[in-house]
Amino acid sequence: MDTKEFKSRKQFAKELGMCTKTLMRKLKALKYELPSGLISPNQQVEIWNLLNEKVTLEAV
Repeated sequence: MDTKEFKSRKQFAKELGMCTKTLMRKLKALKYELPSGLISPNQQVEIWNLLNEKVTLEAV
């Protein structure tokens, strides 16, 4: 994952292998509010970690 640049929701969702609506639905389920505008590199890492943590917990 390249986190050196700001990305749109669409770009970031595609990188994660999902559509924008799925990304937003998953973030809503995790109670993560994503502000409007581009997603910063720090936010990308935070979201990536949240989603990976959720996948790990579901696999257990």
